[in-house]
Amino acid sequence: MKEEEEKAGPLGSEEHVAKPNRTIAGCFFLVTTYLAVGAIAAVLVPNLMRTRNPGQLTACKANLRNIATALEMYASDNAGNYPQSLDELIEPNYLKRIPTCPAAGKMTYLDYQVSTTPDSFSFSCCGDNHNS
Repeated sequence: MKEEEEKAGPLGSEEHVAKPNRTIAGCFFLVTTYLAVGAIAAVLVPNLMRTRNPGQLTACKANLRNIATALEMYASDNAGNYPQSLDELIEPNYLKRIPTCPAAGKMTYLDYQVSTTPDSFSFSCCGDNHNS
């Protein structure tokens, strides 16, 4: 052990080993590699986004069903009358909150319409969030 310490020398006395210079061929390989990775990403990212869309559409449809169910519960508790706005579903706890469209990332169920003759309602997910 003592022999190894004597051979090692003081800190910083080791010889400096120069890094090899990058050659044109090495730089070309590096650039080509980055371009290949970029091309692969350009192909894969849109495909991955397309696979998310069906799941987002399914979640949005579930949101629409939940809102419709809450509207029906409200009507059954209020002599068959639907609320004038979706916000009226929150206070009596038919919904904890108005859901957001997973594709848009915001509340898009803004076109709620209610009619009294006959009592009916309509609404949808606004915008083009589910176009492929």
